[in-house]
Amino acid sequence: MAERRYVGIPTVGRTANVLDRIKRVVLASDQTHVIPVIKVEKKAHGQFYVFLAVEGVESQQLPEAIKRVLNLAGLSMAQAFWPLAPDEIKSMVSTAEIETYGFSALQYRSLWDQDFGDPYDVSAEPASAPPEGDKQLQDAYDKLLYWMSAQAEGTWETFVKACIALNLALAPIEARWIFRRLMLLGHAECATDGMRWTITPAALVLRSSRDGLWFLCGQRTPKLISHLSLHSTLVHVPQAGYLGPSRVEVQPLSDTEFDPNSDHTLYSAGDVSLELAALLPDIDGWKATLTFIDKINTATCSMERWDGRSYEACHDFYQRGDTYVGPSGLYRLTRGNYQTVLYFDQDLQRWLKGDWYGLRFLVYKTAGQECEIVYETDTRQLMIPVAERWPLLYERALVLATGELPFPAVNREWLCYDDVSIELAVMLANKLGTSIKEVSNPPATAPPIGGGN
Repeated sequence: MAERRYVGIPTVGRTANVLDRIKRVVLASDQTHVIPVIKVEKKAHGQFYVFLAVEGVESQQLPEAIKRVLNLAGLSMAQAFWPLAPDEIKSMVSTAEIETYGFSALQYRSLWDQDFGDPYDVSAEPASAPPEGDKQLQDAYDKLLYWMSAQAEGTWETFVKACIALNLALAPIEARWIFRRLMLLGHAECATDGMRWTITPAALVLRSSRDGLWFLCGQRTPKLISHLSLHSTLVHVPQAGYLGPSRVEVQPLSDTEFDPNSDHTLYSAGDVSLELAALLPDIDGWKATLTFIDKINTATCSMERWDGRSYEACHDFYQRGDTYVGPSGLYRLTRGNYQTVLYFDQDLQRWLKGDWYGLRFLVYKTAGQECEIVYETDTRQLMIPVAERWPLLYERALVLATGELPFPAVNREWLCYDDVSIELAVMLANKLGTSIKEVSNPPATAPPIGGGN
């Protein structure tokens, strides 16, 4: 098969409008199999180059069908450069944020073009309650992780479709909760703009209790599982409520010395939870790492502000020129059918984007709210109020201590994390400005299997 090559053409206009025009022409011309990808010049604005990938063409002349597409899209063949190899344009094109993989879902989107929702926004309850946990549900999650491992990366849209195809979700909002659990478990990462996901490299993680057990994180394939079973005993343990891929525990065989560093197919990560916690900044430092948007025309959208329980219409926020007048807080902005949730920093005049629980926690801390967690010294169980759930990165440090998702207390007001060392709890609490209450009798908790979120 001929190597993929590109045709580069200068154009003018708004980037989103140009890409949308090309998309419609390619779809109407039934050329998606020939032109599967489009790239855009770095910092495209006003006048810029677009590069259309062309598959299966070895000739030095562009086929007439491609020329017609360019002509209909308003791109001049007189100034076109063909053929261009991938390496020739690598330094010229933008990052994956505005790179299209298949015209069924043009990846360049404005802030408001969220057809499949924002994976970071879990402010609303799932469209339906999670299904009753069973082995069949766990198998579906395992298949999802196998599929992601084979793909390595993809768009948010492809993830949503995979969840729906496996009957794990009925709508995009449910896929957001699924993906958050995968991030907590260390299996996947999401781009800051929410448009793409990647699987994390396969790694063996040591349980923080140091009982000699390891568990598998990241990329997981049947071949890898088979390889590990030759050197160790593998135990597949269900997640709380079966709401995630099974935790694969790795226990060395009694007659075999197990050295994860000698296995070149895996990365030996050691005790990840403490290492991650040590690297995390305090809450102000975390806030400084968030993606920010300087300018939003709030006059073109309706605005609601989080009041601690729900979003309420706000009428005390307005824009005067380039200055926003209104309090800091968590806002939901709606334009037409599209929504986005952002934190507004009044002092810096910036809109911040991040995981919803993290932004909500930031609201509470900014308002001076006292947050407290409970630590049961005998069982090493940490409990966090559901209403004060931590930012994802800090919660992930807790989950990676065991590879287990949290499960709810019977009263549903607490999230419980098993086998957390006091050292880890104190380190994270200090960074988040949260106090710890040590007790001997924790609030009643639900069994690990049959609950969860």
